Amino acid sequence: MLQTLSNIGGSSILLTERIQLKPSPQLSRLCHLTKNLYNAANYQIRQKFIKKGIWTQYKDLYDLLKFTELYQNLHAQTAQQVLRLLDQNWKSFFSAIQDSRSNPNKYTSLPRLPRYKPKNGQYKTALVGIKIDLVEESYTSRVSFLDEEPIKEHDRYLGKRIKRGLYKSSTGHILNADVNGGYNIARKAVSKAFTADGIEGVGLHPYSVTI
Repeated sequence: MLQTLSNIGGSSILLTERIQLKPSPQLSRLCHLTKNLYNAANYQIRQKFIKKGIWTQYKDLYDLLKFTELYQNLHAQTAQQVLRLLDQNWKSFFSAIQDSRSNPNKYTSLPRLPRYKPKNGQYKTALVGIKIDLVEESYTSRVSFLDEEPIKEHDRYLGKRIKRGLYKSSTGHILNADVNGGYNIARKAVSKAFTADGIEGVGLHPYSVTI
């Protein structure tokens, strides 16, 4: 949303222009990358502030992150703007702390540290060199893992949920529905995840235990 102040007939009028962007894979990826940088930077600030009481401001934060993959995944101006936005959020936090001391009746609780954007854990793992692959999970909860059913839309599925939390395969075997979905996500991410040969056999082969 853009706002401009115009003088019309001797009066100042605030004009607003709203720009709507259509959803696209490119836009989704850009949002994902900016969120990861914001969260990684916020993690650095929060940890230093919580442990040492030191606020890492924009310049130091820029020096800390400018050579990281998270920063360089974005255009320089975009990455800088993400860090500036976070820096402004921390300034607002400290201003709120000062105001709460002067006007305690305005607050029902102390102002909180700037929060992370909706998390997926990726920003923390990136800091230690671990890469996360995000997998689109369509149909993974509907197809049958035990039947090796192809992960796609079907007119009729081999297995089905029989009650809350349980999934039944075409052969009558029952397993937890979340386990069925999780195994299918693994199949979708690594096509040979459940074969015996090679390192792709990740040790996730299920077996039944009689109790």
